[in-house]
Order: sequence, then structure tokens, then C-alpha cells
Amino acid sequence: MVVDQTVRNWLAALPAASKEHRWRHVSGIPYVISDDHVAALEVHAEAGAHRGDRPRLVWSIVIKPTVVDDVLWEAFLPDVEIGARARANRRINGAFRVPPLELAQGERVIELRAEPDWGPVFDEVDTVRTRYLTPHPGLDDFIAASEQDTTAGTGQRLVRTITALIAAGRCEEAKVMAESAIAQGESGLMSSRVDVLHHLAAHASGPEAFADFRRSLEPTHTVELLSDSDRDLRVELAKAHSKGRFAHHLASMDGANPWAMILSTTAEAIEELSYLQAAGTAEAMVVEWCRPTDGDHVAVRSVVGRPGDDALPDLSVVTPHGGIDILGWESFTAAEATALFEEFYHHGTLSGALQLRPVQGFLANGDSVDLA
Repeated sequence: MVVDQTVRNWLAALPAASKEHRWRHVSGIPYVISDDHVAALEVHAEAGAHRGDRPRLVWSIVIKPTVVDDVLWEAFLPDVEIGARARANRRINGAFRVPPLELAQGERVIELRAEPDWGPVFDEVDTVRTRYLTPHPGLDDFIAASEQDTTAGTGQRLVRTITALIAAGRCEEAKVMAESAIAQGESGLMSSRVDVLHHLAAHASGPEAFADFRRSLEPTHTVELLSDSDRDLRVELAKAHSKGRFAHHLASMDGANPWAMILSTTAEAIEELSYLQAAGTAEAMVVEWCRPTDGDHVAVRSVVGRPGDDALPDLSVVTPHGGIDILGWESFTAAEATALFEEFYHHGTLSGALQLRPVQGFLANGDSVDLA
């Protein structure tokens, strides 16, 4: 159609127009870096509301101090090296970047078959950008404008304001804002193991607190779900930040898909072997605990049971590889087993009136012996 072709022609002419006006261009977005700020021209086309209406090019000019992205990357991607050219591009189209502040919007109705002419748009954009930068606005000005902005979502505004506060040396304010937002369940809309607001709160708290926070992100456990025909699942957990979803996993066990769950610490040495595992169904499962010991074996795996009740009949737990015969008081429901997994995850041990029936011992050389 003529309308579609006209729009394509205008958008195709944008990179050359950007270069002509000394703007760079990446991923369809013209941008310019000057006076420690990066400004970008965001453009999209809109068809007319009625048949025969001419299309419109709707644009907005956005801006931010370059330092806010630097703060974000220091807090969120501290181990990632980003070169100068990549930094320039990522300020515009990176997955992890600070949302800019919108300065102005505009639009232009374009004539069908008309030759693209971006000159008036760039002239207007340059006027708006110059008007903003001429008073040499500081970070405090940007922060005030960011807090008053109603066009951005809450998460975007939080990331923009908090990074600017840190860049301005107002770290205590940044910390309070981030922690308050976290307490209210807000998100910065970027996450790795935890949401970006946690990273920024820790970064604002100083080098020592940030180092502690980074250590808390290191995996402490792995949880594995074993299935018969479905793909096995293995997830790393950091105890300070990951809940584990043990209740959900255990309740989903049906003796096949999945039929077992294993929660283990990340220790690699045989002398530190420690894990808790369950097999069977949500209604009847066996729980086994492996832990380091003194004596003939460096670690022992035992079946976990409650205080013996001879009235409970023995049973066989269902697995794809055959039944596992256990005593009646060694059978747990998903809800009962969840309490054991939560305690092991958070405290590294099991307490209470439990009986342990050793079934396997591990030797320092890696061999094992049957103790059943």
C-alpha cells in the first residue's frame, strides 16, 4: 500500500538524516552524547484513524546523564567489562540501562509519496535539547525532574532516581528509597538472582555492604527434581535470596513426573557431603538425610523417621524404578516433608524427635558401603 511504503521510506531515511545532523544511530534510534548527557530521538509511525487519513510520525526526545548508566552497571553488572563503544550503544538499546527522562513529544503528518525530510524534526529536537542543557543542569536537577515525571512507570522512575541519587553522592537517600520500594513489593524491572533494587540498595550502602551482598548471591544449595519421562530440573539457590519452592515441588510428586527431589549444599569435598532427598508421591514419600559424621565413615545417609509407632503398617513407596520398602513411621506427606526441607535449607540440620536408620556410609576415598 502507498501508506505503508511512504512510512517505510521515511524510517529508512532516518539513519542518513541522523548522520547529516551529527547524531549517531543504533537499532533505529538516533542519539547524541554531549555535556555528559545522552539524548535520543524515539520515533514510531501511526496510521490514520480513518481510511484516507495520512500517516503520522510521532517522536519524543529523551535524555539522561551518562553517569546514571555507569552507576547501574557498577551495581548490577560489576563483573562485566563494557568497552567505550558498547557503553554508548547500551545506553540506548541495552537490556540493562537506566530509563531516560522525556523532554518533549511531537508529531508530523507526512504526505503520501513525499520525499522524506527529517530536517525540521531534528531542528526542533536540537532546540529542545539545547534549551535543557544550556543552564548546565546538575544531577540534582535531573533527580527533581525524574521524581516529578508522570510518564514513566514506577519501576522505571525508581531505577532512574536511585541511580541519579547515588551518582550525586546522596547515597543514604538512595538506600532509603530502594529499601522502601523493596518493602512495598516494587520492582525495578531488571533482575538476575534478585531484583535490581536490591543491587542498588546494597551499592548505596558502601563498599563493605556491597561486597557482603555480592557474596550473598553465590549459590549455597542446588535443588533437583527427577522425573521418569519429563526432563530433570536442576536449580541453584542462594539461601539469602531464594525461597526454594519446596512445598510446591513436593506436592507435585506423583511417583513418576517428578518422583524425587534432592536438596544439597554446594560443598564439593566428600567430608562435607550434605543433602536431603525425598522420593515417592505427595501422599507417601521417604525422606533421606546425608550428613558428615565422625568415626568409620565421613558421611552417612539415613532414612528419616518419626518416633516409632508399631500401629503404623509398613509400606512401599512408589518410584519408576520399583517400590522402596519403609517402616510406617518413615512415611511422610508432602506437607510434613516440606517442614524438614525448610529446616535443612535454612539451618543445615534437622531437629526434633526424629529417628535415623543408616543405610549407606561414605568413605574418604569416595567409596561407599551398605549399612542397611
